[in-house]
Amino acid sequence: MLCFLLISVCARADDPHIVPAPPEFYAHGYLLMDYHSGKILVEQNIHQKIPINALSQLMTSYIIGQKLKSHHITLNDPVTISKQAWAVNFPHSNKMFIRVGNKVKVSDLNQGIIVDSANDASLAMAQYISGTDANFVTLMNDWAKTLGMKNSIFTSANGLTNTPQSYTTVYDMALLARASIQDIPQQFARFKEKSFTWDRIHQFNRNGLLWDQGLNVDGLKAGQSLDGYNLISTAKEGNMRLIAIILGTPDRYSSKDDTKKLLRYGFRVFNSLEPYAAGQTVTTEKVWMGNAKTLALGVHQNSYVTIPKGQLAQLKASIKLNKALIAPITKGEVVGTLYYTLYNQPEGQAPLVALASVGKGNLFHQLSDYLILTFKGWFH
Repeated sequence: MLCFLLISVCARADDPHIVPAPPEFYAHGYLLMDYHSGKILVEQNIHQKIPINALSQLMTSYIIGQKLKSHHITLNDPVTISKQAWAVNFPHSNKMFIRVGNKVKVSDLNQGIIVDSANDASLAMAQYISGTDANFVTLMNDWAKTLGMKNSIFTSANGLTNTPQSYTTVYDMALLARASIQDIPQQFARFKEKSFTWDRIHQFNRNGLLWDQGLNVDGLKAGQSLDGYNLISTAKEGNMRLIAIILGTPDRYSSKDDTKKLLRYGFRVFNSLEPYAAGQTVTTEKVWMGNAKTLALGVHQNSYVTIPKGQLAQLKASIKLNKALIAPITKGEVVGTLYYTLYNQPEGQAPLVALASVGKGNLFHQLSDYLILTFKGWFH
């Protein structure tokens, strides 16, 4: 194995490594994650199973976004409203007030789900995409597995008719929120809409933080479960985006207050850094038996790390090659790993790839390098 030290800063044993403690929260479970790096900055009970209920709609929205992205459906598609979808219009149910037999565009149903948390629109879209709610539930659980949501089971598209067998975790909801931002940006952009009018009925987004002047919140989902009030939010400040999950507060005001405290703490205490961008040279290494002597190595996508503010000087990066670089090598081929550490503790890693292709050298050069490599293999 080969190792190359990219950033070398001597850390003294008495260097401060103190991160301010987060504030107190009402929520039973909560999480603060850096969107870019995926690092969890604050957590409490993030793997404990809880009822999904209305949070099911975030997965429904994600699937709609994926279907739009893959052109399996379009925003202009007309959806015929079934009696079953209309029938969820009973008291105390969030709804869009769609009528049985009407044809409603996907764009309107989609907006009703995102802004109004409409249970009727969720079921209508589930039936349009998969034929039945049951088939759509299978699709939801398949996507949950794909996203790594190992502790989540969905049993309905809107959460209104979830069974006791349906559950999720704070961590799984964070994975879904991050995927919603990353995988379907056009769909995610709709979550910042503050209101929606359908059939002359004007409703406001359940995420009250969209109106907060101190935070740039632009999503994602508010809801209520048997464990209390929940709020899944994301906000951006400069180049940093945070995801905050608050589950199980006594009222909606507590969920908003907890979320604001989480986000403000994260933006105040941490920095989201991009040490290396996609295609940027991280290091140049020797190539054996090739038609080039050296090869530039980098990352295939932007590389991020999240550290406490004021500790940039202590951040180190190093690489480890999988083996000696022997031609031929194809551009984009993974040849090693880039590691980040802070105070000798791991802070992240990324695949190290070849930034160019290298073919085989002439026969004399190949033979010469082969002998050298053989010799090194004997003695090292």
